Amino acid sequence: ATLAARGKQVLVVDADPQGTATTATIGKATEGTAEILGYGSAEEVSALVTALIQRSEAYGVDVIGADFDRLNHQEIALTSSPMLMVRFLELIEAIEGQYDFVLFDCPPALRSLTTATMYAADHVFVVVEPSKESIDGLGKLIRYLAGLTKLLQREPSVAGAIITKADPRELLVRDVRAGLEETGRFPWIQSIYLTVGFKDAYSESKPLLAIAKSRAHQLAIDDLEALANRVIALVPAAA
Repeated sequence: ATLAARGKQVLVVDADPQGTATTATIGKATEGTAEILGYGSAEEVSALVTALIQRSEAYGVDVIGADFDRLNHQEIALTSSPMLMVRFLELIEAIEGQYDFVLFDCPPALRSLTTATMYAADHVFVVVEPSKESIDGLGKLIRYLAGLTKLLQREPSVAGAIITKADPRELLVRDVRAGLEETGRFPWIQSIYLTVGFKDAYSESKPLLAIAKSRAHQLAIDDLEALANRVIALVPAAA
């Protein structure tokens, strides 16, 4: 929504079976990514992509949504198939030139859908929460990225890390940041301030900016603006 508010054309592709991005933007689970993964030819995928794009007026973005059962089924069916990665490339080709940014929302686990979207993406953002599990999982993440380099035959462009639900007063936030910095893999680390406003915005399928009322809301919005600056800087033509 922050990118859209700056006049950018944005497509959100929900590649997470949980469908959080879908629910947040258009309010309910829907056909979308799973159907694209299940089709045959590139021509069929191109036509289907156009038909499945929905508009989120509240967020000012287009969305290819997800449904848990259908997307989970397709991931299981294509786990060992290179077609999972090919389909995401075909999706990108189908909408080439129409958007300034295509954002893939990936599963929180390091699974085949995550790998496939990284294959199609120009840049990767690692999103973590301030928790002991995040700190313990950093080593696994670095090993995953190393394995991904071998699989893709190229180094994935890790643009930066995002710490969500970040209360700067909590030691865990500082510990997670320190752990990320220690890996040496992240050019920048952006925290997003914790506020209950995100929960309210999610329940109303509206961006935080639309319901902002408090100082805590504004702190989170400032962090989102800073993140948008970082994203735009990755694509000079979109600046």
